[in-house]
Amino acid sequence: MKVVSVCRFAGTLFFVLLTSIFAMSLSAPQAHADVFIQSPGGGGCSRVGEWNAATLTCTLTQDVVEPVIIYFSSLVTLDGADHTIDVSDRFDGRGVWVRESFGAKVRNVRVQGAGIGIYVYRSGSVTIASSTVESSFLGIYAADSSAVSVEDNTVSGTEDALMFEGISAFFAPHISVNRNRVGPHVEKGIATDRADNSTFENNVIDDAATGFAIERTNDSSMFWNSVTGSDTIAFAIQTEDSLRNVVRNNTFEHNALALRVRGPSDFPGPILSNARTAPSWAKLFVWAQTIQSATRGVLAFLRSVVAPVALAQSDDDNIFFGNEFLQNDTPAQIDASALARFFKPPPIGGNHWDTFDEASEGCDDTDHDGFCDSPFVIDPDSGVSDEYPRALSAAPPACAGDCFSNIFFLPGFQASRLYQSTVLGENRRWEPGALSLQSDGLALLLDANGDSINQIYTKSDAAIDQVGALSVTIDVYRTFLLMLANLKANDSISDFKVFPYDWRMSVDDIVENGTTYDNGTHFPVAELEALAAASKTGKVTILGHSNGGLVAKELMRKLEAEGKADLVDKVIFVGTPQLGTPKAVASILHGDFQSLFGGLILSQANARALGENMPGAFGLLPSAEYFARVAEPVVDLSAALGLRASAALINPLVDNAAELAQFLTGAGGRAKPAKADIESPSVLSSTLLADTIALHNDLDTWTPPSGIEVFQIAGWGLDTPRGITYTEKARTLCGFLSCLRATTTEHTVEMTEDGDGTVISTSAVAEEFEQIYYLNLNSYQKSTGHDVKHAHLTEAKSFQDLLMFLFATTTLSTLPDHISVDQPPSIISEKRLRLRVLSPVSLDAYDSFGNHTGMAPNPIPGSDLLLKEENIPNSYYEEFGEGKYIGLPGDEAYSIILKGLGTGTFTFEITPVVGGEEQRPQSYADIPVTPSTTATLTIDASGSPGPLALDQNGDGKADATVASPAQITDPLAYTKLVIAGISAMDMGFATKQQLLARFAGVAGLIPANKIAKVKERTLKMLNDIELYVKKQLARSAKQKPNALERITPEQAEALLNMVITLRSLVQ
Repeated sequence: MKVVSVCRFAGTLFFVLLTSIFAMSLSAPQAHADVFIQSPGGGGCSRVGEWNAATLTCTLTQDVVEPVIIYFSSLVTLDGADHTIDVSDRFDGRGVWVRESFGAKVRNVRVQGAGIGIYVYRSGSVTIASSTVESSFLGIYAADSSAVSVEDNTVSGTEDALMFEGISAFFAPHISVNRNRVGPHVEKGIATDRADNSTFENNVIDDAATGFAIERTNDSSMFWNSVTGSDTIAFAIQTEDSLRNVVRNNTFEHNALALRVRGPSDFPGPILSNARTAPSWAKLFVWAQTIQSATRGVLAFLRSVVAPVALAQSDDDNIFFGNEFLQNDTPAQIDASALARFFKPPPIGGNHWDTFDEASEGCDDTDHDGFCDSPFVIDPDSGVSDEYPRALSAAPPACAGDCFSNIFFLPGFQASRLYQSTVLGENRRWEPGALSLQSDGLALLLDANGDSINQIYTKSDAAIDQVGALSVTIDVYRTFLLMLANLKANDSISDFKVFPYDWRMSVDDIVENGTTYDNGTHFPVAELEALAAASKTGKVTILGHSNGGLVAKELMRKLEAEGKADLVDKVIFVGTPQLGTPKAVASILHGDFQSLFGGLILSQANARALGENMPGAFGLLPSAEYFARVAEPVVDLSAALGLRASAALINPLVDNAAELAQFLTGAGGRAKPAKADIESPSVLSSTLLADTIALHNDLDTWTPPSGIEVFQIAGWGLDTPRGITYTEKARTLCGFLSCLRATTTEHTVEMTEDGDGTVISTSAVAEEFEQIYYLNLNSYQKSTGHDVKHAHLTEAKSFQDLLMFLFATTTLSTLPDHISVDQPPSIISEKRLRLRVLSPVSLDAYDSFGNHTGMAPNPIPGSDLLLKEENIPNSYYEEFGEGKYIGLPGDEAYSIILKGLGTGTFTFEITPVVGGEEQRPQSYADIPVTPSTTATLTIDASGSPGPLALDQNGDGKADATVASPAQITDPLAYTKLVIAGISAMDMGFATKQQLLARFAGVAGLIPANKIAKVKERTLKMLNDIELYVKKQLARSAKQKPNALERITPEQAEALLNMVITLRSLVQ
């Protein structure tokens, strides 16, 4: 490829010229054939595709030759369905344009022949994913925007049509560019200008004249990227006039010049200052400057409300470390005025330069610490050097001085993939396939003895790096495993071993009997022995995450019994439920937290069935030692007398192991509920529970042998389940012909901030006399924007930095950011919100930037695929039984939307949390709802909710408004809500009119209810309504579906329960 040389002056002119050309077309939508997609109606989507009003998604059904524009809309998705947008015949040449919109998504689109393939302008929280841009001047371009995510895209030019920039950001802070492939035939792979606080991770740039071109961009990070070129490539990475950026663990290979770092530019600010004396064509630039000035207010607002990424820097230096510089003609050119540093203190060190990694090149490593004894002068002209360049010298047979032991990693619960061989070939059963229709999860069922019904196996590479469905992916161990591989590649360790296992089994079974792999049975003791034999120290460091820590404890007990404990020098527990955790109680009894037992795609009922006979899950239940350390009960039966009797419990608060065993096994004769009845607790095997109790008696009393160091790392600061509260309520249940009164059970999960979302920190740091570290996940998220929870603790960069210290030494003079040796204190002024709704409604929250937390649209009709979004920073969404829960930071304003999923009543609660303590909840109880109901409410930044507006008939207008929770307790106000709900019900005309008239009569009497006789009359009218509803239900069973007297069992049940509520308010 012939390299196109573009000077810095021309490059900046290009940015301004490009902005001006497109800004001239911004005043109004084009009159020609552009396809405009707008919410809520879809705009012109129907011209080229299908519009889904529920998900605000336009899915293309054909190839398109016009620009497709998402214009002035929120939360709109364009799904290209792999169709092509070819605008090569259009002068303005935009393929996809996201303009002045928030929360938009563009996915599965292929763009060809465009001036700009995908253009994001004056927009926020936009996602561009899984798309391809070819033969265009610019690939993906974001300007005057914030919080844009560019993920899993492919961008390239051709030999005949060189692409100028693959992915570029101009005045676009907080952009996230991850897992994209850029090139070949691209002038600049990824380019930024004024894109502060951004992240660039795991991108592959191939055959670009400049891999990264970073200008005037601060406080950003580039991790795990690869830039590979040819002898004609100019730069792998060029930075200019940029501060406090971190460039870490990247590979720059086969480039003419690997690195170019320039200091402050010769001309401050835009070139436009001289435009008045420029030739006439430069008037375009003056006009563009006016446009940009008009947008600075928007940008200033975005920057002020979006928290900056706080990187661990003590000065303004850009820092480069952990990178691979391989087979480049020239390592670097660095201006003397450039602010750049190329190392961190050991054990992290500097970079690997293949021109300076052996003794013949001047790199001696006499102390075998993995670093050259002398610095590497990167650029002789500027004198900049890497003080700790990484060496490739072979280690001697025995280590001299400090050196790293090999690492034996045990993944957590559900973190190993599981497989089954069938007549059709191999099926991966975990994680379940998106279209498996529950079959993958059900294939993992166990019998009453805890033995697998089917023959299941795992593989040596089965530790889960990422999980995801459709365009949603979450890193589990991806960067952590890359870190281990990098340690091996840099010769810091000789090797590491990941031991996947069948997490359904008990940890003693895994250690004693091994795990079935695709090539036979693997035993952890044998694997560890082989790893120790190849170690520089002759020893192994065991690292166990989550349930892997319990396996590690049992493995240590086995090694001690065989006299092999001296093969281990350190044991590191990461988020390990050493004493169990209350979350497991809710998961096994109800199938709650599908991420624990159902992953992303298993129903709650099937998740519970899977956990009921699973020894591995039983091992996560709170042990006797847990209750000795934690005073709070794990089950509260104060409002569930029948459930307490069915467990033969006297104390309503289950706060010891014996009482928990009684409750779990239904010792008072509790019957096992129907599979679909997930609100009623299951009944567990007393035999499996007894085995678990005996196992924990051994694990909880284990003490490390002399000479073995133990480190415990606990996550802290996230809402974590601490117990379950059960409530019994008298309800009316209706069938096809009749109704009956019954006592129903509901459960709620109580939270504490003292954990990582799964494990209470007390359990994670159970070894009181060993070294303890806390990772403050709350402050980490606020500082970095990286949302880390229990399942992916190892992905936190603060954790990885701490781990490097622990591998290398046991004495830490300084700790990484967000790491402490003491449990972080609750911040008195810090507020959170916990939202809860009981069915049948959905629950969604949006912040002021359009970020969404709640259930995400599922494009597969009828699928059980669980897709949830947690895009609001530091938020979560969970479904416990019939309830839906959202946790939010308490210092932001939110819009809350509840949509009816059936006919009945719903209860919505807002619980403020201040300084870690729950405040009095605000409850909107027993609100009538139908499938056409939409309820909306705003919560201001102080946590105060506004009125609850109810649109009962789906016309977009409020039919009733609840000014405050107190209004719900007013019988007249509640009667009016009932009338509004009946008006929206699809029932027989005559029945509806009768009900409206009868409830109107009740409303007329209520103001005089202080008079005893009037109250009696009101109660009699309610009794008459109850009899009328039951009579109409029985009559409806004998009539045609469209009869005037028609009423459904669901409607009858809802009405009768409203009568119960109203009767209690009147009395």
